[in-house]
Amino acid sequence: MGRITDIAINATFVIVGALGSKLLTQMVLGANNVGLIGYAGNAVAGGILWFVAEKFLKNKEAANGIVSGTAVQIILRLINDYTPFGQYVSSLGMGDYQAQAFVTPQVLVDPYNNATIAIPGPWQPQMLPAPAAASGSGVGDLYGGRSDLY
Repeated sequence: MGRITDIAINATFVIVGALGSKLLTQMVLGANNVGLIGYAGNAVAGGILWFVAEKFLKNKEAANGIVSGTAVQIILRLINDYTPFGQYVSSLGMGDYQAQAFVTPQVLVDPYNNATIAIPGPWQPQMLPAPAAASGSGVGDLYGGRSDLY
C-alpha cells in the first residue's frame, strides 16, 4: 500500500509542477506568454516552485515531481505550438486547464468543440445601461433620423 501512496503523491506534485508553471507564467507574462519568452517563463516558474518545495517544504520527492511536471508542461506546449497533432488536439479543448470559478453543475457551452463552461446569469458581469441619446427621441438617431426603418 505504501508504493501506491508514493505514486499518488508523486503524481500530485507532477500536476502541481505542470499546472503551476503554466498558470504562474500566464499570470506574470499575460499577452507576452508566447514563443521563447513563454517557454523560459514556464521554466522560471517551475524553478520557483522547485525552490519552494526543496528549501521551504524540505521535500526532495515533491521537488522532483515539480521539476518533472514543469518539463511535461514545456514538452506539451512545444507539441501544441509546433506539431499538427498538437494544434488539432488543442482545438478540441484537450489539455486545457480551466482557471475560472468552479460552477456546479458543469455545463459545457459547446462540448464537441471546446471546454468553455456556461456561467449562470447571476455570476456574469452586469451590463451598464446605454447612455441616453443627446438629442431627439434616440431611436431615430440610431438610423440617421429615418423613422421609416423602425
